[in-house]
Amino acid sequence: MVLVLGGAVIATPTHVYAKPGDAQIAAGACTFSAPTPSKSGDNVTATAHISDCGTAYWTLTIQRHRTGPFWQTMGTSNRNNDGEVRVTTGCKELGTYTYRSILESNKGHQSVSGHNRFSC
Repeated sequence: MVLVLGGAVIATPTHVYAKPGDAQIAAGACTFSAPTPSKSGDNVTATAHISDCGTAYWTLTIQRHRTGPFWQTMGTSNRNNDGEVRVTTGCKELGTYTYRSILESNKGHQSVSGHNRFSC
């Protein structure tokens, strides 16, 4: 999958991202990806790794599919600059649900994960 916004490629399967005008292009490739959520016990977790992206404010969100095109935000977590960001939400409501994560920065970077289906 390739995500294009305003003519700039901002997501590719290789998880290496750069937007025209980003200061980090000269220093190296900004790398990040939205992790496919995983389940352990009664929790669904996503952990993203961000590197060489310079100064940015990042938000990682876990969403649960509702119906049609609608997704419900189940939890978010934030961090400044490079490093790791993790978000965990409970999986206690009985049923089988599809989850995804979205990683975004205030610099316009965005990555949407693959989907995972869990029984709670």
